[in-house]
Amino acid sequence: MVCGTTDRRVLSFTRLLEGERVTVCGSHKTAHHRSEIIARTVDELIAITGERRKAG
Repeated sequence: MVCGTTDRRVLSFTRLLEGERVTVCGSHKTAHHRSEIIARTVDELIAITGERRKAG
């Protein structure tokens, strides 16, 4: 799981470069697809879809 969401109503999946299926929320799925980068690992997926807003 990428974001820690446990509400099954909003969960989906995306695939990594090698075809591994990873559970994500709908927002992270959308972010992954919009990035136009296919993540190789879960860590890379987290980096690609991570928080981009600046605190403060």
